Amino acid sequence: MRALHIAFKDTLTRFRDRNGLLLMFAAPLVLAAVIGAAFSGISRQPVDVPTALVDEDRSPASAAFVEGLRNVEASGLIAITELTSAAEAREAARLGEYRGAVIIPAGFVAAAGGGAAQVEIYTDPTSVVGSAVISEAVSRVAAGFNARITGAAAPVEAPAPANPFTDGSPLAYFAPSMAVLFLMFTLFDAASSILEEERQGTLARMLITPTSFAPLLTGKLLGVFATGALQLTVLIVATRLIYGVQWGPFPGVALMVVSVALAAAALGACIVAFSRTEQQAGIASAAIAMLFGILGGSFFNMAAFPSWLQPLSKLTLNRWALDGFTDLTQRGLSTAAVLPEAGVLLGAALLFGAIAVLRLPRRFVR
Repeated sequence: MRALHIAFKDTLTRFRDRNGLLLMFAAPLVLAAVIGAAFSGISRQPVDVPTALVDEDRSPASAAFVEGLRNVEASGLIAITELTSAAEAREAARLGEYRGAVIIPAGFVAAAGGGAAQVEIYTDPTSVVGSAVISEAVSRVAAGFNARITGAAAPVEAPAPANPFTDGSPLAYFAPSMAVLFLMFTLFDAASSILEEERQGTLARMLITPTSFAPLLTGKLLGVFATGALQLTVLIVATRLIYGVQWGPFPGVALMVVSVALAAAALGACIVAFSRTEQQAGIASAAIAMLFGILGGSFFNMAAFPSWLQPLSKLTLNRWALDGFTDLTQRGLSTAAVLPEAGVLLGAALLFGAIAVLRLPRRFVR
């Protein structure tokens, strides 16, 4: 019963801290919106990419090539503006007035007859996506054009690269990623509150009362877990109401919330168990939280990680938490799909919790 009282007191204290509330709720909500907006262009197929076109050859062959580009334009991928001067088109692309300029040079028909026809492409150096779209469009038209000239079979169109955000809004990824990242900061800081009480002498006074260290430790750990579970729950409800993020079936979300909060609370307690001072715990907590955030995919979608980084990513709690949450938010899977991720997180909670429970009494009880 004393453990529950301690847990309730600690949780209530944290939720009365205005600065703490900003870190727990305002920061992840704002960052999720900002990063989601920044990646929103990646989540959608580019349309009507402004493209300048100059046909200096004015031949039937160049007209056929222009017709191919017009067919691409009809699909909504690019928007062509025909210019008369190649120099004007190059300068317009350089200045960003168009995402790129396609120039069919004079002598194109003669070069085409010899199998060496070339089309010039100038792209806006500041537009990575737009430049890639124009280059791909011209390459497709050129491949078909060359096939008609040589009589070879038309090339098979390669599938487009997988887009990590095609299963929904970027917020379906960055809402859970920011929630998990700031959960780590909150729970690591909450776990170190016992070090603050040691410094202030509160812990020593409590230990000379009839309250033994076991219920005190239990109450502290329960308070950390309760803080994390409530923080995640509030963020889930807030992102659902504000951003319309669909988090999936309730049992799966509840299982992930409990698993992530337990794992983060246990890791925070483990950090405290091996720290001598608040400063040491603060430095270690911040470093681990940021490292886990970077490797675990909190800032970049994990699908973009190179193959050699994937195993390192799976050594973090963030990666398993995001795998589970995005199974629900992006992929729309059932509760059964998150059982492996929840199992790993619960296993990590058991491991870190056991280390903390064995180490903390030795650390604080003399």
